[in-house]
Amino acid sequence: MEQSEVRSALIDGIEKDCFFKTLDEFEFKAIHVAESVIIEALVNLHNESILDLNAQFLELKRSEDRQDFYSLIFIYCSALPRLNCSVTDVVSVFLRLKRENIPDADFEQAFFLFCKQNIDRSKVALPHLLELSEQCHMLVSNTIMAAEEFDSTWVMDQLSVLAQHHSTDIRWQAYLATGLVSLTDGEIPKIRLELLEKAFTNETEAKAKSGIFRAAGFLAKQTPSLWPHVDLLLDKCLEALEVELLYEASYLLAHGRKDVPDDTVQLLLSYLKQTSPNHGGILNNLSYFISDAIKANHFSMAEELLEALLLKNEELRIDDFQFLTHELVNEQSSAFLNRITTKWFLIGEVQLCKALHDIVLDTGLNGSELSIDKSFIPLSDNELMLLAQKTVGYFYLHPISTISYLLSIIPHGTPDIKSKIGTLIYDPILLSYMGKGKDYLVEKLESFDDDIQIVINKLLSDLDGYCSDIKDASEVKELRAPQREIDLYWKNFNTKMSQSIDKSKKGSIMEFIGTQTILYGHDVMSHIHMGSETKRSINTMHSFSHSSELPKLSVIDPEGLDIMLRVFRTKRLKNETDS
Repeated sequence: MEQSEVRSALIDGIEKDCFFKTLDEFEFKAIHVAESVIIEALVNLHNESILDLNAQFLELKRSEDRQDFYSLIFIYCSALPRLNCSVTDVVSVFLRLKRENIPDADFEQAFFLFCKQNIDRSKVALPHLLELSEQCHMLVSNTIMAAEEFDSTWVMDQLSVLAQHHSTDIRWQAYLATGLVSLTDGEIPKIRLELLEKAFTNETEAKAKSGIFRAAGFLAKQTPSLWPHVDLLLDKCLEALEVELLYEASYLLAHGRKDVPDDTVQLLLSYLKQTSPNHGGILNNLSYFISDAIKANHFSMAEELLEALLLKNEELRIDDFQFLTHELVNEQSSAFLNRITTKWFLIGEVQLCKALHDIVLDTGLNGSELSIDKSFIPLSDNELMLLAQKTVGYFYLHPISTISYLLSIIPHGTPDIKSKIGTLIYDPILLSYMGKGKDYLVEKLESFDDDIQIVINKLLSDLDGYCSDIKDASEVKELRAPQREIDLYWKNFNTKMSQSIDKSKKGSIMEFIGTQTILYGHDVMSHIHMGSETKRSINTMHSFSHSSELPKLSVIDPEGLDIMLRVFRTKRLKNETDS
């Protein structure tokens, strides 16, 4: 639409008292495009006194249906910096949005740009905001920073005064502005840091201290030469291990790691390693940090943090780190996963081994391929055997992970160790997973070295012999169960399965899903209503299936298998005093 058409439509909406309805009728793209003619027309109408945009938005109500509040607030915030109006009118609109619980995500930045047009706006807005309710306190920092290009002395004076304000929220805003304000000439950065140091000495509220911590980080990023001095302040902030400050430390690592020196990272990690598992927000931030560290090949930093947290907190699980398990099983993280698998099995601590089990569990039923980390080679026979037994003990339910890791150990062991590991692969893994296990070995046979191929061929030969013996035994009539008993077993099994399915549907979403019983045929006919017309759609049904392999030894010898896996999980090196 041309600007003249938009202008006419807006004027008509104002005269007919349907201003917001008129805005709703504009296309989304026309509003959100750069240099929108709609926003341009609104600015002109307001500045020509034909329309009072603030007065219109003071009438906005949450209860009104069919209002695209996001677009409406976007329109107002986009127009605000160019409006000729008083600060008090703008603040009144902000309060109206708060009272009506209308999203105002863009308002703070828009108010900053509005005040930035004229220093008088900041000087009028600041005392006005301080007199109003706490809802307006969030605008204080932007109000002060908007004046930085006009009067740096006034800005520093306000920051110094408000740092001693009785309201915690106001002090937090003052600290934040101290860190963010773009005053970097001469000695001003040092003065800002001294202001934060003095404030921390007098501060008693943890929330306000968190503002000092965040501001110090912003300040150091602006002026990197201050990092050594900022580190001293961060160290003081974290000494008491207050949750709010630990969260700020984790946030700095998660979202600003590239600009933080290694010495500062180590300082923050030394405190974060003492985090408890009930600090969900901190653990989420650490998930981002660990993920980024792995991608940057900073393995030692990531593994040391994980080890410290898991060993310190028995109730902490690797799943508590938000999306981290999913990241660890990605192909890009395979080197790190191989490293911690080797290292943590050698350490032998239950918490670390359980974490490895949970990580592999996230890969699905089959598991992902693993291999020994060669940086730990050479290892003694006892250490290699410990790795093999731990792998079977914790990864037994994931045959691909187990077999691939055991095969990777073989080239680094003596003939005796190779024989023992081959035996472990055969019993219990291959005897339990004659399908998945055998398929994996056949598929990967050609990709292995000659030494491993010899082992695999022997395993496959032994397995074929075992299967042949089982088949021969099954033909012995005396060993068969009577057919009547077999029929009764499956009848009872099907009855219990049907009852279980019916029971699981109760209280679930399946109660809301209709079922159809197909009496005959292989097509499904549906009627589709399109206005006054009804069309018939015929779809041919297709079969699908899903299968999973039950570990056979868990049925044949469940007690013996359980004892063996428990023994493997508790194995330690023989020279350990607590073995």
